Amino acid sequence: MLQANICRLRSEKDALEALLRPPSIPDLPTRKNDSDSDIDLEALSESDADILRSLNSDASLSADMASRVNKVTSDLGPAVDIFADGVHKINRYRMGGDGIASQVLSLCAEKLADRERAGRRKALGVEDDRSPGRDLNSVLRGLSKAER
Repeated sequence: MLQANICRLRSEKDALEALLRPPSIPDLPTRKNDSDSDIDLEALSESDADILRSLNSDASLSADMASRVNKVTSDLGPAVDIFADGVHKINRYRMGGDGIASQVLSLCAEKLADRERAGRRKALGVEDDRSPGRDLNSVLRGLSKAER
C-alpha cells in the first residue's frame, strides 16, 4: 500500500515537472541534397532553382535557429518573473508614498485651518489665549477691586 502511494506520488511529481518545463522546439529534419531531391533543377526557372538550393543548404541554419529559440524560451521565464517582481515593488513603493503624502497633506491642511481660525479671531478681537495665569490675574484684579 505504501509502495503504491509512493509510486503514484512520484508519477504525479514527474507529470507536474513536465508541465512546468518550457516547451522545446524540435529540430527540423535535415533536407535532402540536390542529388537526392525528387525535383529536377533543370525544369525550374533560375530563381526557383536558387531558392531550392538555398533551402537545401540551410539545414544546419534551421537547427541553429531551433536551438536559439529553445534558449530564448528557457531564459524568458525567469526574466518575466524578475519583471513582475519589479513591477510589484514599484507598486508597493508608490502605495507607501501615497500614504505618506496623504498624511503630510492632512497635517498641512490642519495647520492651515488652525492659522486661519487664529487670524479670524485676531481680526475680530476675540482673545484666544485663556491661560491659567491670565485668568488668575483677572480674578485677583476683581478681588482687589471688591475689597476697596
